[in-house]
Amino acid sequence: MSLKLRVVLLLLSLNQLVIFSQYNFEMGLSVGAANHFGEIGGKNTEAKGFVGDLLLKQTTPSAGWFARYKITPHFFAYSSLSYVRLSGDDQNSLDGPRYWRNLRFVNNIIEWTSKIEYVFLDIPDLGRKGRYNTSLNLYGCMGFTLLHHSPRGSLDGKNWVNLRPMQTEGFPYKRVVFGAPLGGGLIITHNRYTRFGLVLNYVKTFTDYLDDISNIYVDPSILPTTDAAAYANQSTGIVPEAQKYNFMPGERRGDPTDDDNYVTLSLTYSRYLLGQNKYYRNASRWKTRHYYSPRGFKRSKSRIIRSKF
Repeated sequence: MSLKLRVVLLLLSLNQLVIFSQYNFEMGLSVGAANHFGEIGGKNTEAKGFVGDLLLKQTTPSAGWFARYKITPHFFAYSSLSYVRLSGDDQNSLDGPRYWRNLRFVNNIIEWTSKIEYVFLDIPDLGRKGRYNTSLNLYGCMGFTLLHHSPRGSLDGKNWVNLRPMQTEGFPYKRVVFGAPLGGGLIITHNRYTRFGLVLNYVKTFTDYLDDISNIYVDPSILPTTDAAAYANQSTGIVPEAQKYNFMPGERRGDPTDDDNYVTLSLTYSRYLLGQNKYYRNASRWKTRHYYSPRGFKRSKSRIIRSKF
């Protein structure tokens, strides 16, 4: 085999590798709902929980942008920038300590997340039609997230103020914190190009102040302003007379042994990015962008049959 022929074959192999690698990187959008698991709100009278403490009326929106890169057929690297709104109101709880506390919050969170996804089930021909133009992936994921948050509180549920500067428990807390997302989902790929997904993420955070509550009621005299004292303790007029001693300075306001968490359920839409490499640009007219578009995959491609001598 001549040197020129070897070079040509090598270049053709590299071009084919580049074309196939185009189906490794995708970008897309997500939209969904979020729910908070912390001190405020919830079904239970005191303890925090997961599904058993979920209130649908406290569901709030979430949305974001994401990118995904295929490392291997089963492992993907995922990164996203998202907005998550969390809220809660003690008036949604059952009658008891939570309800008598009478606090409420909203928190607009900006999160940057990086995860590893593992595909444990791959169905390349969804529906078994023999065309292999629609596939299904089921996957699990885990990683870390960086959260920027600032809870706001209200006395009437209408007018909201920033709670972090008020130091309602006598000291400041961090605005930027870490979390650990854990979850899974499914992705349907149509015509190798367009992808639709459904993903569930449970985010374990390393802060107990997403809702501005963690520890105990403090002496109002040590708080920065009288407004801070008003937002820190709103039990007056709600708590029964016999239970008032439980809402005095030094008494329990939250549970510092259990950090706040939240869950998101999102729909996703993404598309693979197909670059125009040299082979792609110099291809014949019948192999232009239209050939590699999703519509092009619906047509059967002609086979080239070469005689063997």
